[in-house]
Amino acid sequence: MDGYAVEDFDFSMDGRYLVVGIYKFPVRDNGFLVLFDGKGKEIWKISTDKGVSYVKISNSGKYIAVIVTDRGGGEDIVVLSRKGDLLWEKTFSHWDGHALAFDPNEEKLFITWYNHKVYLRVYETKTGKELWRFYSDALLKNISFVDILFPKSSLYAFLIGSGGPKDALYIVSLDGKILQKIFYKDQLFTMQNYISEGSTRGIQLNKAKKVEVIFFNRRHLTVKTLRR
Repeated sequence: MDGYAVEDFDFSMDGRYLVVGIYKFPVRDNGFLVLFDGKGKEIWKISTDKGVSYVKISNSGKYIAVIVTDRGGGEDIVVLSRKGDLLWEKTFSHWDGHALAFDPNEEKLFITWYNHKVYLRVYETKTGKELWRFYSDALLKNISFVDILFPKSSLYAFLIGSGGPKDALYIVSLDGKILQKIFYKDQLFTMQNYISEGSTRGIQLNKAKKVEVIFFNRRHLTVKTLRR
């Protein structure tokens, strides 16, 4: 399509569905959301009155979450069914870079963003009811990156805030309890890999001078440095 560009896309876990977000270039005053099956056949295409910025599809492809943005910076979170039906929508004032994630059971939608510190809101996927929210410790300043990861056990969410003088890793239960928090000073890191081999499960953090793995077994978590 002339004058349009792909902004974001996401596959369902089983590869059966692909959702693509498209915006009008460069003004972002409208766009499209397109759902394909695993063979590349278009299932549906929905026009939006705002540019599509971020898209996320749940593990089975049952739900789709979209961030749409207008020219003035206002943003809406829109959640659709696999059939393209609107389930719910919420409007936010402009907020900096963010992440969308459905929990593995597809019951909750996690939305994170940053504005000097990490913000997290959790909604019921079907209804949009806010279940709980979380703001990171005040000691985190000028955070410029957030991400979230779910282990296959569905017991935890790993939330990171990075890019400031202090970075942080929060491990939270899906009902909002902080299970563990770890702070780092001047060590930018990302959650690189989810590890699952036999009974060993964990996540790998790549930092400036070392690789660290957090191992977990149900609710017991330990941190081990693999390389300096």
